[in-house]
Amino acid sequence: MKSGPTREVADEWLHRYPGEATVMAYIGRSGWNDLAFGATIPDDELLEAVDESYRLVVGKLPKKLRPAGWEG
Repeated sequence: MKSGPTREVADEWLHRYPGEATVMAYIGRSGWNDLAFGATIPDDELLEAVDESYRLVVGKLPKKLRPAGWEG
Protein backbone atom coordinates (compact mmCIF):
# COMPACT_ATOMS: atom_id res chain seq x y z
CA MET A 1 0.00 0.00 0.00
CA LYS A 2 1.10 3.53 -0.57
CA SER A 3 2.66 4.68 2.68
CA GLY A 4 3.53 8.18 1.63
CA PRO A 5 3.78 10.50 -1.33
CA THR A 6 7.56 9.99 -1.42
CA ARG A 7 10.02 7.31 -0.40
CA GLU A 8 11.21 9.53 2.46
CA VAL A 9 7.73 9.74 3.99
CA ALA A 10 7.21 6.00 3.50
CA ASP A 11 10.52 5.36 5.28
CA GLU A 12 8.93 6.70 8.48
CA TRP A 13 6.78 3.55 8.52
CA LEU A 14 9.92 1.42 8.27
CA HIS A 15 11.46 3.16 11.28
CA ARG A 16 8.30 3.06 13.41
CA TYR A 17 7.42 -0.57 12.62
CA PRO A 18 10.59 -2.53 11.77
CA GLY A 19 9.70 -5.94 10.45
CA GLU A 20 6.02 -5.01 10.13
CA ALA A 21 6.55 -2.49 7.32
CA THR A 22 8.80 -3.42 4.42
CA VAL A 23 9.62 -1.81 1.09
CA MET A 24 7.64 -3.35 -1.77
CA ALA A 25 9.59 -4.94 -4.58
CA TYR A 26 9.84 -2.91 -7.80
CA ILE A 27 7.56 -0.03 -6.75
CA GLY A 28 9.00 0.64 -3.30
CA ARG A 29 11.15 3.50 -4.56
CA SER A 30 7.90 5.40 -5.22
CA GLY A 31 6.73 5.17 -1.61
CA TRP A 32 4.97 1.79 -1.60
CA ASN A 33 5.40 -0.48 1.44
CA ASP A 34 3.98 -3.80 2.54
CA LEU A 35 2.27 -3.38 5.92
CA ALA A 36 1.49 -6.36 8.17
CA PHE A 37 -2.12 -6.70 9.32
CA GLY A 38 -2.86 -8.08 12.78
CA ALA A 39 0.57 -7.25 14.16
CA THR A 40 1.88 -4.18 15.99
CA ILE A 41 0.63 -1.53 13.55
CA PRO A 42 -2.58 -0.05 15.02
CA ASP A 43 -5.73 -0.71 13.00
CA ASP A 44 -6.53 2.99 12.68
CA GLU A 45 -3.13 3.63 11.07
CA LEU A 46 -3.63 0.72 8.66
CA LEU A 47 -7.07 2.02 7.69
CA GLU A 48 -5.65 5.49 7.16
CA ALA A 49 -2.91 4.04 4.93
CA VAL A 50 -5.48 2.08 2.89
CA ASP A 51 -7.63 5.20 2.46
CA GLU A 52 -4.63 7.28 1.41
CA SER A 53 -3.49 4.60 -1.05
CA TYR A 54 -6.95 4.49 -2.61
CA ARG A 55 -7.12 8.29 -2.83
CA LEU A 56 -3.71 8.52 -4.50
CA VAL A 57 -4.40 5.76 -7.03
CA VAL A 58 -7.93 6.83 -7.97
CA GLY A 59 -6.82 10.47 -8.16
CA LYS A 60 -4.46 9.56 -11.01
CA LEU A 61 -7.14 7.79 -13.05
CA PRO A 62 -8.79 9.61 -15.93
CA LYS A 63 -11.96 11.29 -14.66
CA LYS A 64 -14.17 8.98 -16.72
CA LEU A 65 -12.75 5.95 -14.86
CA ARG A 66 -13.15 7.34 -11.34
CA PRO A 67 -16.05 6.12 -9.18
CA ALA A 68 -19.25 8.18 -9.41
CA GLY A 69 -19.28 10.98 -6.85
CA TRP A 70 -15.60 10.57 -6.04
CA GLU A 71 -13.94 13.71 -4.77
CA GLY A 72 -10.25 13.38 -3.99
